[in-house]
Order: sequence, then structure tokens, then C-alpha cells
Amino acid sequence: FNLHIQSIGFYRNEAGDNGVTNGSGAKVPDTLTKKEAESKRPLVLKFLLPVAKLLFSEQANRRRSAMNILREKRGLTRPKAILF
Repeated sequence: FNLHIQSIGFYRNEAGDNGVTNGSGAKVPDTLTKKEAESKRPLVLKFLLPVAKLLFSEQANRRRSAMNILREKRGLTRPKAILF
């Protein structure tokens, strides 16, 4: 989900804040590209986010659910469920 604030713009503040404006004169914030945002992440997050994606992704949840169904409802052991 990416916000395209720079291309959309937003309403002008009548108080007159200093900042970058688009063609219509509305103030536009500086936005980062995806690569810039990833490069500015702290080192700890750079290592933890891929691990968290593996553990908490939709695919991991589906795998876990399928394993539970095979073990509990079909009565398979873990090795047999893995080979299934």
C-alpha cells in the first residue's frame, strides 16, 4: 500500500507554512522511495523483518493450519504429515 501524496497533493494552509509546493501552490511533503525507506531502517529491523515475515506471513499461517488439520483430524504424525 503506497500513498501517492506527491502526485495527488493536498489542501493549502492559509497560515502560510514554508515548504515545497506543487503546481497549484499546495504544500507537499518530501516523500521517500521504497529503496530510500529501506536503506534508512535501523540495522536491527533489517535483520528482524525478514524473519518476522517468514513466521507471521499468510503462507506460514496456512502451512500451520494445514499441519494441524493433518495431525488432529486425520491422525497423522508430524513426519507422516510432512511427507503427505
